[in-house]
Amino acid sequence: STNDNIRMCNVQCEANLSSGKITCNARINLSGQYSTIMRNRYISGIPDSINNPLYNNRIFDTGKPVTVRLCEVTGLKKEFPFRCDLKVTYESENTLVIQNPHSATIDLNGWFSHIVHSVIDTAERILDFYPDFTGQDTYRYYIKFDRPVNILSGPEKTVLSNSFGSLNISWSQPQPDAVLLESHFVTSSPQVKAESIADVFYIYKSILELNTS
Repeated sequence: STNDNIRMCNVQCEANLSSGKITCNARINLSGQYSTIMRNRYISGIPDSINNPLYNNRIFDTGKPVTVRLCEVTGLKKEFPFRCDLKVTYESENTLVIQNPHSATIDLNGWFSHIVHSVIDTAERILDFYPDFTGQDTYRYYIKFDRPVNILSGPEKTVLSNSFGSLNISWSQPQPDAVLLESHFVTSSPQVKAESIADVFYIYKSILELNTS
């Protein structure tokens, strides 16, 4: 159910504006189907060849070179909903792009790996749409810089809710030297009627745009 199938990623990052290095400490909580499908990818590193390839994306699999310092299971339950808790530390020197001494950009590509189907046919669709399962998927990044920053732009803030589910994308600056990025995706319906397929399309479209920002 929506309350059993959950992925929660809380990531605290330290960004150095001089070197361009970002160090991230992540706490990841998986339960239900997210745990069943994804936990072995973290534990053994072996990719899943049956399901949507996006399930293989661990928190540090962003398509850019990273150094994984720690990846360990801190809790694992054999009883439903099979909760799996993980602690991950990784570093990247390619994510924070220093443009000049006064300007830098964070490449967010791959940071929000919500599970989507990239091709959704909305033209004269006949069949209903069935997601893999209902559930909740949350990414939360708290990025602390080594000095105060002025945020010139960020991901498009989004609030969507329809027959398929909901998507909330937000960012804020809680401290002069910190930024908070959040994305919360809920798949609430196990079936979307063909005539409502646009509901799926618009949520997936916003996710794909976020993940390439």
